[in-house]
Amino acid sequence: MAFCSQLLCVVPYEATRAAGFFAEEGLDVELVYTRGGSAAIQALNGGAVEYAATSFDAALNAFASGADIVRVATTGRLPLFALATSVENAESITSVGDLEGRVLGVSALGNADHALLRYLLGRAGVDLNSVEFATVGTNLYDALRLGQLDAGMVQEPALTLLQERGARVLVNGMDIEDANEYLGGAYEFMGVAVRREEIEERREEIRARNLGGCLATGDHHRG
Repeated sequence: MAFCSQLLCVVPYEATRAAGFFAEEGLDVELVYTRGGSAAIQALNGGAVEYAATSFDAALNAFASGADIVRVATTGRLPLFALATSVENAESITSVGDLEGRVLGVSALGNADHALLRYLLGRAGVDLNSVEFATVGTNLYDALRLGQLDAGMVQEPALTLLQERGARVLVNGMDIEDANEYLGGAYEFMGVAVRREEIEERREEIRARNLGGCLATGDHHRG
């Protein structure tokens, strides 16, 4: 199973494997770290892996581009990203609207953080042609700490560490109140996709995999 290498994307799958829940269901799961959800979906669509654990955005974009894939499990109901300023720009950037003409960090173009950031900018009336998207990979902490970017999409623990240094949080998708305000509520974010042609032959495996995920998350009503 391939998935993005962002820290919070890792937790449901590594925790499930470490606790032995996959093994209890008779599954031997190899986790493949990729550079973002788009790369994980490409690996799935190309036949390199059997499953891809990504954001809904990555799966939806791939499906719209012709990838015949289906989501079969959900592991997260909130975006795992927050939009934060660099430490040095915390006073000059106080809202998403202040990002006009700025350099903004994302993991890679087309990934979930890029799609979410574009949405937030558009919602605030920012001209997307005025901003520069810098692809930094999955760790933006140092770039924002050192002021190499004006703002960027981060996860934990980078968000907390930046806040401790004085950075400003503009939107925190991991907070249900911000999700309600900016996105209209929670929505299916992280989950697992499979190639449509293999659903029937993998149905029992998928059910077992979902059960393992339920055990790891404490949600015994899914799967």
